[in-house]
Amino acid sequence: MQLNGLASTILVVWFVISSLALIGLLAVIAVALTKLQEKLEEVATKAEPLFAKTDALVVLADEKLRSVGERAETLLTTSEEIATNVQVRVEQTGGTVQRTVNAPLIQANAVASGLTRAWETFTRREKATVAKAAEIGDESPTVETQKQGAKVYGG
Repeated sequence: MQLNGLASTILVVWFVISSLALIGLLAVIAVALTKLQEKLEEVATKAEPLFAKTDALVVLADEKLRSVGERAETLLTTSEEIATNVQVRVEQTGGTVQRTVNAPLIQANAVASGLTRAWETFTRREKATVAKAAEIGDESPTVETQKQGAKVYGG
């Protein structure tokens, strides 16, 4: 199969034009890539000092955080020791106060309560004796009447 001259010419022109269009398109892409490369290099040169400063700041922040962390750990350890010592001393002081102050006060309170109870019993016995004597007819001006319903202990 053979093509006529006109069809051959149209095909050749078509291939030449499309080839030139593709070459032009490739040239535009090459120029765009070159410009993009230049912009990237420009941004990289501007960004490098920023990255260096950021790296320095991160290193400094890391050092400061480590320092603060060590100090905080030291403070926590010291605080824990102080709290333990205070707790032990408070317990010791509480025991000492119990032995030296509370125990004698409790004993003194018990003795005072016993003496008060004894005195009340003694005075009620005396009042009861005076009251019996008053019933018999031997009244005395110092006799106080007891409250009704009061219990008389010991007699």
